[in-house]
Amino acid sequence: MMNINRSIHVATFFAATFLALSMFVSCRAPKQDPFTTMAKKYAAGVILSIDDYYSKANGIKPGLKGIVVEIEQEKAEALMGMITTDFVFSLPYRIEKNYGKDGKKDKVAIIETMDQFELVKALQTHGKDTNVDTETIVKGLKKINSLAKIKITGAGSDFVEFGFMAIPNDWADIAAACADIAPDIVTYGTGTLEVLAEELRSYNKAVLWWF
Repeated sequence: MMNINRSIHVATFFAATFLALSMFVSCRAPKQDPFTTMAKKYAAGVILSIDDYYSKANGIKPGLKGIVVEIEQEKAEALMGMITTDFVFSLPYRIEKNYGKDGKKDKVAIIETMDQFELVKALQTHGKDTNVDTETIVKGLKKINSLAKIKITGAGSDFVEFGFMAIPNDWADIAAACADIAPDIVTYGTGTLEVLAEELRSYNKAVLWWF
């Protein structure tokens, strides 16, 4: 009986020691950066940090944790869909559309946030010539979101692109709300609110841009 008890105590001791060592090694082992995992998983080409990209493109550092990847235009939408599914606490959005011109790829950014309006604030999206500031744009986007839930799929210093997650009760109201914060899309784009409303309905998305 004594030998059996001693064997149990020895086995328990070694099991506890192994568990403690495993936990220690686990805590000490460097964790894989989720953004590195994304890039490797999707073979997304050239990788830049968010701050590096915006420093070169616009002279600002948004201070967001994330990366920018290059991808062929026809694969960008599928890539964003996969990222949203696989990494639920990330927000992918397109920051550059090059339409394949001269072999250029599109650029997709991925950040660690679920607040799409904070994204616009961090990127300092604004209309320089029309004196539309970032705060006004964020407030306007939230108003549009209250009329019909939106999902931002693209953003930069001078544009925001989003899709509608629900059909609005009145596309005319949506068009007016879009034009309130981005008058250029009517003045230099559709020409009238009626045409804008029809385009929004047809494509079920909006691209707001500013000079």
